Amino acid sequence: MSITRIFLTVLSAATLLVHGARAITADELARYFGVSWWTTKIDLPPEAFTAEIFHIVDGAVGERLIEGMPAWSKKPESGLSVLLGVQDGKYKLVVAYGGGVTMTTASQVAVFDQTLGISLPEKIGAGDFVFFGKPKVNATEARSDDVRSFSQGFLLRVRTVAPTAAEEARALRCLANAKQLGLACRLFAQDHGGRFSTDVNELVPDYVIDTSLFGSPLAPTLKDFCYELLGGVDSDEPSQMLVRGLFTTSDGRRSVVYVNGWGALEWR
Repeated sequence: MSITRIFLTVLSAATLLVHGARAITADELARYFGVSWWTTKIDLPPEAFTAEIFHIVDGAVGERLIEGMPAWSKKPESGLSVLLGVQDGKYKLVVAYGGGVTMTTASQVAVFDQTLGISLPEKIGAGDFVFFGKPKVNATEARSDDVRSFSQGFLLRVRTVAPTAAEEARALRCLANAKQLGLACRLFAQDHGGRFSTDVNELVPDYVIDTSLFGSPLAPTLKDFCYELLGGVDSDEPSQMLVRGLFTTSDGRRSVVYVNGWGALEWR
């Protein structure tokens, strides 16, 4: 059975009941087929990163074996899985994104004579993570964040990516909507003793006629209201936030509007 088919079997049979016995876990099933299995979650916004696998040679990052794409990371909360097996005396790797995309490579890397598997953290951000290799030093001294500890091995690299021009345009439209809401809040305050509204229903229809600005082009699906009205009074400090977008760009920026009417895309 090919490692790809093994991976699909393990993935679909994460809990398999046999004759009423206890459930067989995905890890146990992977060990049965003679493969190694790692899972983690990427603590980054959707489509803001790509996952890649590199070969470690003589304590340095070598050839890239698997290249990812930001479009495959739409559901980082669903996790990322890496499977490593042997085929014809060489390692074969599988990387699966939670959104359903699976990448496989048959490497030319021969099986190591000594190996060490290192667990991935439950949740990771951008960075390099050694998960399997032949340590140069005592196994207890090998570190997952130090490729120099390994003469050979494999490394998972999570790399952030910059927003595309299309996403930047959507972000600017989102900010324009937020500024219009900020203006509506300030007009409302003029008629209500300086109090800013926290309820969008108070703004319609006297202060907001076009309710389409309640939506955000950054929202992955159609939402009724994509902003947070933070309230307060018009005597608050100008730097006090008035409106905040609920959705971010791939690099983590969101629409923010302040009491003085100034707005921007910020990492807030």
